[in-house]
Amino acid sequence: MNHALNHVLNPALNPALNPRFETRPVVVEAARPALTRWLQSRLPSGFAVVSAPVDSALPVDRRERDLVANAVQQRQADFITGRWCAHRALQAIGQAQAVIEVNRLGGPVWPAGVIGSISHDAGVCVAVAGLNGSAGGLGFGVGVGVGVDLFGMSRAPAMPALAPLILSAAESRLFERDPEQPLYVQTLFCIKEAVIKAVSPTDRRYILDGELVEKKH
Repeated sequence: MNHALNHVLNPALNPALNPRFETRPVVVEAARPALTRWLQSRLPSGFAVVSAPVDSALPVDRRERDLVANAVQQRQADFITGRWCAHRALQAIGQAQAVIEVNRLGGPVWPAGVIGSISHDAGVCVAVAGLNGSAGGLGFGVGVGVGVDLFGMSRAPAMPALAPLILSAAESRLFERDPEQPLYVQTLFCIKEAVIKAVSPTDRRYILDGELVEKKH
């Protein structure tokens, strides 16, 4: 089982969620230090959290810039900031490396023995990295993944139209009962994206949002 942390950028959100997952409302950038502290408080020792405003001028290795050289400007800025944050997080846990490559699923290639996650939205980026053995502090044992996902509220109006791609059948039925339910689709999307980041590297394939459903035991 993988533990995922997700963070929805909305000052009014207060959903009732599965206790294995957590969201926390913040005001973009003004509360970024609070976001960093909150994420750090949810992780065991051995993990580091670094955040920064998106900035394409941050210093990263030229080889990392080349990975997104053909991307649009916003994608380049998000990627560069993500790599900068990830490097700071790796340094904090004593696992610095010159270049964080991209794996075949599009995610970062962490050093051996390290798990991590990067997310960016609404002009904010955050990276989490920790030693794999430290993941036992999450309560699921060694060999788990970690996922973090930011969600900017500028994307909120478009989310209900994406519900068929994101929600399971049971989740869709709940949504159809109350389509005005605030941030229902957005919250589940954010949680599932965090889970995908945690699970996909170990599952060796990209998992779709619609595949993630609650299992009763």
